[in-house]
Amino acid sequence: MHPHDPHSWPRLLREKAARQYTRYDKPPTNDNMTNSPPETTPAKRNVEWVHLSDLHYCSARHGYDSGQVQTALLDDLKYMNNHHGFKPDFLFFTGDLAWGNDPKYPNEPLDRQFAAAHLLIEQARTTFDPEISRDRVFIVPGNHDIDRARALAPETEFLAKQTDVQAITALIHQAGPLWRRYIERLECYRQFLINCGYSHLLTDPQRIIFTQLHTVAGLRIGIAGFNTAWSCGESERKGSLWFAGEWQLKHLRTFLNDTDVRIALLHHPFPWFVDQEPTDLHIHFEREFQIMLHGHEHLGWVDQKRNGHVRISAGASYASSAKEKGYNLVRLNLDKRRAEVWMRTFDPFAAKWAPRVITGQTDNQGTLVLNPPWIPQPIKQSPPSNRLTYT
Repeated sequence: MHPHDPHSWPRLLREKAARQYTRYDKPPTNDNMTNSPPETTPAKRNVEWVHLSDLHYCSARHGYDSGQVQTALLDDLKYMNNHHGFKPDFLFFTGDLAWGNDPKYPNEPLDRQFAAAHLLIEQARTTFDPEISRDRVFIVPGNHDIDRARALAPETEFLAKQTDVQAITALIHQAGPLWRRYIERLECYRQFLINCGYSHLLTDPQRIIFTQLHTVAGLRIGIAGFNTAWSCGESERKGSLWFAGEWQLKHLRTFLNDTDVRIALLHHPFPWFVDQEPTDLHIHFEREFQIMLHGHEHLGWVDQKRNGHVRISAGASYASSAKEKGYNLVRLNLDKRRAEVWMRTFDPFAAKWAPRVITGQTDNQGTLVLNPPWIPQPIKQSPPSNRLTYT
């Protein structure tokens, strides 16, 4: 038997060699071998976020349990990341990061409160794996974020005397000297955004409102941040605030064309605005935005309208030892075409965050499942292949 003569090989070896060689029409060479797309990690099919609000940071006035609540909050975010698979694309904070200038606490001015609150936001966004990038953190101002020392009586009296919404519309549209005196109430807040790396929230620095566009899981998402705090002063009774909501809505909406989902961020819900604001303002918001997130009332709640608009209110991240504390996470599941709102609350007896269960609304995990019609149909894709083909 000659080692280089195939005919001298035993029969079984000859058959095996024949099978290996005839598997392809041509033997593989560099010229006729092509790669099909390699098998990769499955494409992301969820859009997720965490929604916090109303921290009211001021260490001098916080109750005995504030550190406990905040540490437990970070632990709970990590728990939701590890045990429920939340990998948020965004962090939304709907106002009242700080407590505000208060003569009772002269050693803790507003800028120091913002700096400390920023550290908590940083811890929250980096708790997740993967962490949420800072340019996907979105904050709007609340009534506690204004510098009350700059809420002067003449400007407050001017607003109190107004009965014509057109005068307020002209005020915000022209952004002249009188408007600048109102927006000075948020100068410390504006500096906080600049100093802490949130300049993406100042696309309109004259009015401290913004829009941003992001694409996640193939969805084009438009985010609009509204300023409901600019008219806040000493008196903030329900129904006493000017919003200039119609102007803000029309102005910000022009930057959100060609989007699949639009999210509106506000601090105050509509009942807090004066009667002179358009009575149908909420209807326009429901038409132009699929989702509205807000805070202020320290009550976690979800409301879906017949047209599919979803309003989600966040509880307070921290208010006082006696008040309810809460936050929520949202997952838009594109394959199942549903929105899951996971509501969380602080249990003072267990000293930890837990599901907020609402009888008849949520499951035992505090999850409310919605089926809004605006979630698009999933795109059917062929399964990836890692086969080598030959031509």
